[in-house]
Amino acid sequence: MLKTKPTALGPWLRAMITAVISLALIVTAAGAAAADEPSTPELATPGVTVSAPPTSAYVGRSITIKGAVTGLAGSVKVQAQRYIDGKWRTQASKTIDAAAEGTNYSIGASDKVNEAKATAWRIVASDETNSATSAKFYVKRTAPKVSFKTSDLRRVGQDVTASGTLTGFSGSTKLRLQVYHNGEWYTQAKTTVKASEKGTSYKLVDKGGIDKTGTKKWRVVANAGKVEAKSSKISVKHVPTRKVTASATRSLQVGSNNYASGTVRGYTGTVKVKAQVYNDGEWQTKETKTIKASYDGTSYDVALPYGVNSAGTKTWRIVADDGSNTSKSSSFKVTRVSAKLDSRCLTGRALCISKEDRKLRWVIDGAVKKTLDVRFGSPKTPTRNGAHQVNWKSRDHVSSLYHSAMPFAMFFSGGQAVHYSADFARNGYYGASHGCVNVRDYNGIKKLFDEVRVGDKVIVY
Repeated sequence: MLKTKPTALGPWLRAMITAVISLALIVTAAGAAAADEPSTPELATPGVTVSAPPTSAYVGRSITIKGAVTGLAGSVKVQAQRYIDGKWRTQASKTIDAAAEGTNYSIGASDKVNEAKATAWRIVASDETNSATSAKFYVKRTAPKVSFKTSDLRRVGQDVTASGTLTGFSGSTKLRLQVYHNGEWYTQAKTTVKASEKGTSYKLVDKGGIDKTGTKKWRVVANAGKVEAKSSKISVKHVPTRKVTASATRSLQVGSNNYASGTVRGYTGTVKVKAQVYNDGEWQTKETKTIKASYDGTSYDVALPYGVNSAGTKTWRIVADDGSNTSKSSSFKVTRVSAKLDSRCLTGRALCISKEDRKLRWVIDGAVKKTLDVRFGSPKTPTRNGAHQVNWKSRDHVSSLYHSAMPFAMFFSGGQAVHYSADFARNGYYGASHGCVNVRDYNGIKKLFDEVRVGDKVIVY
């Protein structure tokens, strides 16, 4: 059997193959080792943003600022800062637990300044090693408001009612209705409401009323803590209550005209003044006059035409009517008499003595209450005509000059008096007095003496 000899290249080839395999194993091992080691990521640049920054808010109200911090990790302090007097000053701060890839924040802040103006803000965020500052933004503060409305015309004594809306207030808010008087504001009514930012309505009533005519300024003041708002001022004119007064001649002759006069108050514009008489159980309008009235008072006169030509007493009243409101005067009586009374007898209390028909009439406000027969002095001692008054009275008087009895004497002109005369009672008009007014009705003069007062008129004509 033939044996072959190994070639000289065999060992070298084996060595070469072994080396290549070893190198490959080393590279593979190195690659595996490198794959097992963790990588170190790069951190993002620290930053803080403000998302949709608030641009406006009411004075005294806090704002909420929202955004995100990035590039900061762990315990991060977030500060809301406002630019005050040349420096950034922290108004609120909050600590959050942040992740490097970014974390949202929300922080509430108040500038604590009760002024309506715009101010600059920013957010500063910082961890143990890094910090970031947001871009600045501006917040405009708006003053809270209280609106106010009321009637600008009120009657004396009527309530003043104020109503309106609060804006920019929140929570318990005090309201005061004030009037300006003698240089100062006086609170007339107050209340407390629970307000909300969206707006809150209110109502205030001054039940005291203003008891004098005139124009005064009113306002409403709202307070919530240190936040205050004052409404605009409204001038309210207080005018008289609606009223009509009336006066008239209460007694006059049959056939003579009569008028009622007075004042219409508390009305403005066209007003009808109606003269009404009470007849057949109802009030009947007998005359109407149209006037142009003003609140402070307008005078009028209107005829009283009913019953002019007949004796008797009628009851009248005056009605003011503007189409929506009516006022009635007090009723009053008008008496027409057929006797020819002197005009001086038609008012007040008067002993009205007529020489023409030899009658004494006791007249009160033109109404004849009593009529008595009388006689007068002789041509040598005449009874004096004219307007006199009862100066003094003497029930059981005796003349110091003639020594004659003069019962129920009512002296009106020196020694002349109205008194009872027994001679007149016996002899009638055949005799005469010494100037006095003799009455022959004993009981009549006795009652009259008790009714007549010192100071009552005595009209002799």
